[in-house]
Amino acid sequence: MKHTQKMRNSSVELLRVISMLMVVAHHFVVHNLDNAWDINGNGSRFLIAVFAAPLGKISIVSFFAVTAWFLCEKESGFRVSFQRVWKMELQVLFYAWGMCILFVIFDRKLLNVSTILKSFFPVSTDLWWYVTSYILFLLLFPFLNKGLYLLGKQYHLYLCLVTIVVWGGDSRSFTKWIHGFGE
Repeated sequence: MKHTQKMRNSSVELLRVISMLMVVAHHFVVHNLDNAWDINGNGSRFLIAVFAAPLGKISIVSFFAVTAWFLCEKESGFRVSFQRVWKMELQVLFYAWGMCILFVIFDRKLLNVSTILKSFFPVSTDLWWYVTSYILFLLLFPFLNKGLYLLGKQYHLYLCLVTIVVWGGDSRSFTKWIHGFGE
């Protein structure tokens, strides 16, 4: 049996790394306990705040798209997808239960019924929105992948263009733009 080594696409991997860094920068600025605008400094924090906040939203979409790109290159049956979901569920349970145990040990005032329920059912209670979204995507992926292949290149392109037009920008400005043609 001949084993061929798969070539890595470093430009796509670089986009994934840049997207991860932008997500971290976004969380550093937007979801930090300290307000980014209140910290004294030489102005670099201001520049990070101005650029990191909006780029974080873009990078989430970019990171997800690159992840989907890599998934499309692999086997995409329902069984494989379900195995990925199960593996991720176990990892999420490990961290959710670990954090719940840390609350019990160090800070019981943060522990309540909601926290305990979310720790035992992290995906279904949407404890971490990205994980829940990704697991839903993994469950739908075999069907989406098959459908996109059956669609063909031309209709796939049309689908991408319609999706970008409908959800790619601010819908209110798009509606104003469309109504501007009627005048």
